[in-house]
Amino acid sequence: MTDLGKALDDEVIARLFTLHGRVVGPVSISDEALTNLTALTRQRQSIIQRDISERNARFFTEESDKLEGWADDLNSDWNGRSKTWIDKSGMRGEARQLR
Repeated sequence: MTDLGKALDDEVIARLFTLHGRVVGPVSISDEALTNLTALTRQRQSIIQRDISERNARFFTEESDKLEGWADDLNSDWNGRSKTWIDKSGMRGEARQLR
């Protein structure tokens, strides 16, 4: 936040953290500035949490779709194998009856 109370862009904040600096003495912040910083921090946290929730929901949906596809493939494969097994078993029974 600037001295005039304007919020800084994320890119500017990230660039500020790359600067070398040192502590030269205590810093005081007005109650108004502290209140504004607290509100800005909560707002930013809320935005980040929403973005994470949306990303997790998309990931969960994608993975769920993959699992459903794999389950369908396994089910189709199993149905095909069981039908083949039933057909072969039926043929054996018919062969026994012919003897």
